[in-house]
Amino acid sequence: MLDDNITYQGKTYIMFNDFEYDDTPHHDKVGFTRGGDSCSTDNPCGVTYNNVTKEFTNENGGTNSDIKNALEEWYKTNLNDYDEQIAYGLFCNDISYGHGNDDVGLTDELYYGAYERLYSSGTKYGNPTLICPKQLDSKGQARTYGGLYKTKVGLITADELNMGGISIGDVSNQNYLRRSYSYWTATPYHSTIYAFVFLFNSTGDFIDYDTNGNDNVVPVINLKTDNISYSGTGIASDPIEIE
Repeated sequence: MLDDNITYQGKTYIMFNDFEYDDTPHHDKVGFTRGGDSCSTDNPCGVTYNNVTKEFTNENGGTNSDIKNALEEWYKTNLNDYDEQIAYGLFCNDISYGHGNDDVGLTDELYYGAYERLYSSGTKYGNPTLICPKQLDSKGQARTYGGLYKTKVGLITADELNMGGISIGDVSNQNYLRRSYSYWTATPYHSTIYAFVFLFNSTGDFIDYDTNGNDNVVPVINLKTDNISYSGTGIASDPIEIE
């Protein structure tokens, strides 16, 4: 996870997914992509990268969100020369069903799986998971947005933050995951005519934030384990450094 936020098209505050509001539910705007083949836990959507042409390709044919475009442009500009050392990792954009109306109308709300795990568990420690749940709707059907992606760059999830020591509703959290600024997670929260994603704010708590809003983006990558030398123990005062 980068120890800084990125800039995209000259801006440090970036939309998760820009769109025009109208009289149509916008639940698919919580997806990294939308409109393509489903990205399931059993069959993650591959996003291939060509470090010669500097092109990312969605194997599911989906349309990118703004935040996915921002992450990929940052990767091309900053990490293309190191591409051989960066692994394809699994990134969960969890649109599993939590509760509510899955046929979202203008006044109905759909809550996604992470809301149930983190807020409905009855404890500030939540019930996070590192396994991306089955990405199905309330009827057991695959969605055409979000899900599990296999790619070079993504975002941290709300579950990972919770598991890393960020407690629900406890703003006394003080660790390396908390910054002086808020930033997007990869995790959908709920949707109606609007769409909301978990945002980790500077006070040390989660909020639901409109995907049409602007905030900081902090990329996550996975390094290959072969032929890499590093130092450090991984704690805040002694971070791991690649040599």
